[in-house]
Amino acid sequence: MSYQFSRLLPTTDSVHIQYQWFKDHFSQVSNTIVLATATEHLQDSLFIHQWTSLADKIRSVDGVSGIFTFKDALNVLKIPETGSFKIQKVFSSKNEHDPWTTVLTDSLPFYRGVFTDSARTATIAYIQLDPTMLYNAEIIRIINEIKAIVEQFESDSHLDVHISGIPFLRMGNVTQLKSEIYLFVALATLVTALLFYLFLRSFKATIISLIIVAIGVVWSLALMAIFGFEITLLTSLIPPLVIVIGIPNCIFLINKFHYEFKNHKNRVLALQRTISKIGNAIFFSNLTTALGFFALAFTKSAALVEFGLVASISIVLIFIHSLIVITLYFLYAPAPKERHMQHFDRRWVNKWTGMLQKVVFNYRGWVFGVNVLIVIVSIVGLVRIKTSGRITDDLSRNSKTFTDLKFIEEKFNGIEPVEIIIDTGKKFGAKQYSNLQLLYKIQDSLKAYGISRSLSLADAASFATQAFYNGNSAMYRIPTRQESRFMARFLKSLESQNTQVSGTLYDPTERYLRIHFQVKDLSTHEMKKLKQQISSMLTNVLSDKGFTGFVTGAGVLFLEGTEYLVKNLFQSLSIAIALIALLMFYLFKSWKMVLISLITNLIPLIFTAGVMGFAGVPLKPSTLLVFGIAFGISVDDTIHFLAKYRQELQKTNWNIPDSIRLAIHETGISMFYTSVILFCGFIIFTFSSFGGTVALGLLVSLTLLIAMLTNLFLLPSFALALHKHLADEDFENPPLTVVDPDDQSDDELTEKESIIESK
Repeated sequence: MSYQFSRLLPTTDSVHIQYQWFKDHFSQVSNTIVLATATEHLQDSLFIHQWTSLADKIRSVDGVSGIFTFKDALNVLKIPETGSFKIQKVFSSKNEHDPWTTVLTDSLPFYRGVFTDSARTATIAYIQLDPTMLYNAEIIRIINEIKAIVEQFESDSHLDVHISGIPFLRMGNVTQLKSEIYLFVALATLVTALLFYLFLRSFKATIISLIIVAIGVVWSLALMAIFGFEITLLTSLIPPLVIVIGIPNCIFLINKFHYEFKNHKNRVLALQRTISKIGNAIFFSNLTTALGFFALAFTKSAALVEFGLVASISIVLIFIHSLIVITLYFLYAPAPKERHMQHFDRRWVNKWTGMLQKVVFNYRGWVFGVNVLIVIVSIVGLVRIKTSGRITDDLSRNSKTFTDLKFIEEKFNGIEPVEIIIDTGKKFGAKQYSNLQLLYKIQDSLKAYGISRSLSLADAASFATQAFYNGNSAMYRIPTRQESRFMARFLKSLESQNTQVSGTLYDPTERYLRIHFQVKDLSTHEMKKLKQQISSMLTNVLSDKGFTGFVTGAGVLFLEGTEYLVKNLFQSLSIAIALIALLMFYLFKSWKMVLISLITNLIPLIFTAGVMGFAGVPLKPSTLLVFGIAFGISVDDTIHFLAKYRQELQKTNWNIPDSIRLAIHETGISMFYTSVILFCGFIIFTFSSFGGTVALGLLVSLTLLIAMLTNLFLLPSFALALHKHLADEDFENPPLTVVDPDDQSDDELTEKESIIESK
């Protein structure tokens, strides 16, 4: 399992490099969990005792390096006799019952907004986790122990405690992933097996198909282990995807075998014709699906490269399994019974194929008109799409995790850490007096962007100035140059007592300064605007001093990752379309046929984009994946239809209408079956607790539904209406040499079957 957020940016990206540098040089980086509660009795001794007891219990958890509540607030006292400062807790036993909210807000301005909100009705605690346990399985144990302690506190105090923080959100993802992998594999198996049996009415064929996809699931997980990949939000989708995509292979093969066997009752002939007639079509349809996934590898994003590579290889492997296992099974198993082939004689099946033929032959104008109207309306919706991405995108808006986060944002502004790093250009340059004024100027400028509270070395210096003047809150400010000389000896003693300053507010070399603040869960647009404003302000402020600076943090990293994916996923979709187009040209040797195939399968993508625009669904990593996945899968139906159409052209001596009728009659059923299974298979993802996975399932299902309709109605209509332009000699001649079993005598094949039976 992966215990960190998806790695959206490549390791060579400058933003990723900056964040890694920041993590290596500063402490307390995204390792904080926060607890917050609201009550009218913040000052009551009972609540103070309960809150303090809660903190003590959490402090004892292995993996918690520290917890800070208002009872842990520190004060700086001046000791004139020794010329030093002394650090001690603000609340000792003698003033335990003082109104702590007043002390920490009015008497000690350093703590304004730190432990209580502006209305003084809520308080917050900060839990620091051991950095060595942030990115492994220990994080789950630590947070589960903390949650158990919090739940006991809630039971005893009858108060609601809200939990959040980057480690908590990340752990929630991992825990849900573990449960959802099993859930989706179970649902995918159940749904596909049920539909398979309802369509083909063969229990044995259903079992064989499930064995095939089970082997595919094992291989998909084995591939992750072989490549050294961890299970992430994306790669966790591969096992159920293998089931959903693998079952259609079985449908096409078994349906074709039953169709052939029903006609002449010769099992060997039926198998031979099944393999030779649709084997290549299934191979190429699986290859197009695999290419749709493999194109993600061109994004250079570790998360998408791993997903695309494993998914594409798994799809090729499931094809190999399907072809070998089904062929061997039907070669040696008892011949199918009449009931196994009754699905061809169902009244609704004949009505369905008859309706398709009637629409294609008699109402082509309506088919073209409806599709043109869909494209026009969809384009109107498409231009309304906006790009967005948040760290909480995958959280259900009704989940406690999300509502807890919103409570903390309302009371304490947010939990997403953002950092400003200033390079003074030389070692020991960070603590020069002039830099205190620089920091104060930057922090004051941040208030114009809605950031009322930030922390830097200037705040620590202001706290020291107040202490130098015997705790006078009016003197909470950065010292003057003259005051700093008088305070030098005092400050030296302060640093020796508080070693956390180094590594928190400046790096160990004392070259780089840090300004830390937290923001709400901003959208991509909002975070981008904030970053641009801060970067522009930094450039203006630092240019006079010759310093440089940059903005980083978990929120910034996610922003850049989202924008990177939006840009590169469009590129990968273009690559997927180009690769699939080349593959289809190789298969059909007709650029004209490839063109109408692309139009047929791009319309569903445009339709889905239009729906997203009208429904207000933004472009983000999860929704962008829809287009590449759906395009690779939807082209499968196109290949099956055109392959059958070309075969019928050869058999009917280029009789276009008859060839289209025969192609619709045979492939229309399989295309309907597989499309329904794919639709229902992707719908299961809506049971996810991750918003991105829900969106992926809904949008892919919608796209595949529309793709089925365009392939069943629009593609044959194109072939019939444009046959004079499409009927070239290249399309008639297949690129691969295939055995035409119709040229062999049934007696010869019956003899082969007798040999096999005797064996």
